Amino acid sequence: MGFFRRWFKKQKSDRIVLVISGGGMRGFYGLGILKALEELGLKQKIDALYGVSIGGLISAYRAAGYSADEIMYKILHSGFFSPWKNLNLFTRKSLLSNTLIEKNILHDLPSNFENLQIPVHIFCSDIFAGQSVQFSTGNLLSPLLATIAIPGIFPAVEYQKKTLVDGGATCNFPVSFAKKDYPDHHIIGVSLNKYQPKKSELKSLVDSIILGFELLMRRDILVQGAHADTFICRKLNSGVLEMKKEKLHKIFLQGYHDGLEQLQDLVDKKAK
Repeated sequence: MGFFRRWFKKQKSDRIVLVISGGGMRGFYGLGILKALEELGLKQKIDALYGVSIGGLISAYRAAGYSADEIMYKILHSGFFSPWKNLNLFTRKSLLSNTLIEKNILHDLPSNFENLQIPVHIFCSDIFAGQSVQFSTGNLLSPLLATIAIPGIFPAVEYQKKTLVDGGATCNFPVSFAKKDYPDHHIIGVSLNKYQPKKSELKSLVDSIILGFELLMRRDILVQGAHADTFICRKLNSGVLEMKKEKLHKIFLQGYHDGLEQLQDLVDKKAK
């Protein structure tokens, strides 16, 4: 069953800031949380979103006005689930190309942060400086391509004289940034990084790359989670590049049910 952890603190405001970590296809759990927020009537309470990797992609779509169900549909029908279509045959810089992601997933998003309905903060990693880089203004699509670019799997993105890759390499759960920017808001932190692979799953070079990246992503979960007013973290039996749609749907439903249960306190607070 895994585990679920939640911290709740007294807050001055009933306004919400949502922070979603990276975690690859475990992002479907975050979509379930988002659906719960919608059904609890809390969607319009979200004043800002902070996201890394898949969390950044979900945040951008939510800020563009898409529902959780619509985001899930777009990802599932993006062509990403046909890996042979993504093979990068023309360069040795990465295993997969981001062509289908750029054409099918990012196609319906505005080109600039300023055209989103609410503020979004996307975190990437400067691969040469070894630092986290935050984007919240200007071009939206380049930071989004960068924040989901797992090193070795997807190509790095050249933007603003930086070589950018997945934000999870340097700052996978930026709750402290949200807390600093919105000290009077209720910060909901959704972490997607409690997956423990089995030895039998390490069958290829890709598996080894992903495992190393998993270790990077989960190093600061509890430290950053302590800054959240509501911290949601469940052990999910799914890897970063999970391709089984049935399993992803189950993860989505798990997030949905956890969200309904754990965010009810915010509804009760709103009613007082």
